[in-house]
Amino acid sequence: MSHSKKKIKILYFSPHADDLEFGISLTCIESLRLGNEVVEVLMTNCEYGTHRIDFKGNRLKKIRMWELDKAAKIYKKHTDNQIKIIKMGYIDGFLSLNKNTLNSVVKILRKEKPDLIFAPDPWYAIDFHNDHLNTGRLVYFAMKKLKKTELPKRVFFYYSFKTNFAIKYYRDDLEIALEALSQHKSQFSPLKIKISLLFLKIFLFFRYFKNRGFAKQVRELKFIEGIPEIHEKFNLKDKICYFFYSNWMGVPVKEEYYPTPRELGLIK
Repeated sequence: MSHSKKKIKILYFSPHADDLEFGISLTCIESLRLGNEVVEVLMTNCEYGTHRIDFKGNRLKKIRMWELDKAAKIYKKHTDNQIKIIKMGYIDGFLSLNKNTLNSVVKILRKEKPDLIFAPDPWYAIDFHNDHLNTGRLVYFAMKKLKKTELPKRVFFYYSFKTNFAIKYYRDDLEIALEALSQHKSQFSPLKIKISLLFLKIFLFFRYFKNRGFAKQVRELKFIEGIPEIHEKFNLKDKICYFFYSNWMGVPVKEEYYPTPRELGLIK
């Protein structure tokens, strides 16, 4: 009598509609191909992701949700497995770390009961957008509110400069990842996607020899007696990396979110 391998549930926390594609798509593709239950938790409505003021607000939200669905269909086409998308509905650029948002993440975790979680790194970040940092922080602090029996088996952070875990993937999946990323036309022009892919391939070429194969680098969060570990103090190397990424990526300025959510009719 044959026994099929037990499916696991994997939650991918995405600050914006394109972050799964840009940050962790290769792992997501393999998750789907293995027949696992994959859930993307989209934290914001993506209303501000453009420099065109006339597009900001609900108009851009509709465009980006449409692009999100198109990207999900690409994964479905290549893996015959469907991503479940949970939309948290917070305003783009204004995701807060407070009691209400924390409880909403805790509620999701208790309802979904994931085996694995992926989220942006809140401490050793390579992207300093407020939504990215707070998405990771919300996941981290949500772990502290869960009982030991409610914790996922493992938690991984992407967008991290202090990686400690490599997840293997197939080289051909790069083309699937590019196809999914290219659906976000409001964020990435065809030229920008080609340039990004070129740099990615160069980077992965050097990583290939280090990992003895193709692999995605992430940071695993360790648990000590059911409590998530406290991040280590930065050593000299960490401080240099932090300085480099914080200055290269930058912290979004207020002008990037102009006009205000109230002026756009996003809040009353």
